[in-house]
Amino acid sequence: MAKEKKTILQKNIMSGMAKTISCMLVIFMTVACNRGDKQEFEIYGKVTGADMEGSLIYLAGLEGNTLVYADSTVISDSTFVFTGIQDKPQIKFLIPLRGVHPTYVPRPFILENGRIGATISDSGMYVSGTPLNDELNKYRQKKIEFDSKKAALHATYRDSLQKMTKEKENSFLEQYKSIEKAESEYIVDVVDKNNDNVLGGYILLENRYILSNEQKKTVLSDAKDEFFLLDGIASIDESLKRRNNISAGQKIPDVKLLDNNDGEMHNLSEYIGKGNFSIINVWASWSVPSVVEIYDLKSVAKKYGSRGVELLSISIDTISDEWVKAIKKNRMYWTNLADLKGWDSNVTLRYQINSIPSYTLINPDGTIIVFDGTLEEVDIKLNQLLNN
Repeated sequence: MAKEKKTILQKNIMSGMAKTISCMLVIFMTVACNRGDKQEFEIYGKVTGADMEGSLIYLAGLEGNTLVYADSTVISDSTFVFTGIQDKPQIKFLIPLRGVHPTYVPRPFILENGRIGATISDSGMYVSGTPLNDELNKYRQKKIEFDSKKAALHATYRDSLQKMTKEKENSFLEQYKSIEKAESEYIVDVVDKNNDNVLGGYILLENRYILSNEQKKTVLSDAKDEFFLLDGIASIDESLKRRNNISAGQKIPDVKLLDNNDGEMHNLSEYIGKGNFSIINVWASWSVPSVVEIYDLKSVAKKYGSRGVELLSISIDTISDEWVKAIKKNRMYWTNLADLKGWDSNVTLRYQINSIPSYTLINPDGTIIVFDGTLEEVDIKLNQLLNN
């Protein structure tokens, strides 16, 4: 009898434990859903330090280069809410209709299912709470660190110009290249980890002028369909394929450039293929490696100048005065051309040049010998051609 009572008691205990475990599982599942496993998105926004009360705020996306408004709501009591279902994560923007500072630029974020927190001030926005947005924030913080290191090195270099030696220049160049190498490796790592979603594509697109063509080819070869949701990714792929058509033995595609001597636009073809070897140097006054290598560029020009080798520098500065000032300051007494659109210049886009300084060596007949190489490669090739 005692045994039977004990068995019944055990059954009651086990039954109670089962119910408790079931309840705990329900609670756990509910909490998990609230932590990001939702099949819908909820954007809970807060406005701080800005007079946007009562203003409409838009949830917008991109179609090509055009902003398309997908939804809107009213800011009330300094808050706003968007809800919905997102089949696949996409790049979106939050755009208040009024109350923001004139310099406010909508910052991209990832719209994905889950609870998203957004804080907007009159000059900026911060979004967090879901996996891809948190990953995006980590990436942005790391980019700030790299940019700060480069800016500090640039400032130190600029302040040291009056007492600059060749050894110091080389040291600055090595430090700068080391930062750039670490940055590009970090970017490739983040893109590789997100090669199956739109965040990876966004980061590649944002850094298309930092990564080498080989790095871009590598990440694109392993990318999944979701990676290509942004229109610009396909254009990178196409540009890399076009670049394959620019190689030794071919004529370099023509581009229009501004000549510093007469202030007029000219075709590049007017300066090359006229019976002399030509070194084309693509640079910018804001690029530390470009400025540091001017000394070596002068040495190469002097070395081969008497043998009919001509030098052309093409700047991708964006401010004309800075370009002209740098020419005078660095005593660049040769042909100076420019396409003053930065990384959006025809030179960088047409030739898919992603880092500067860049050097191209042209035959006397106008065909390419070395394309988008280093100054050392050009020097070695010229030495071979002129001494054999």
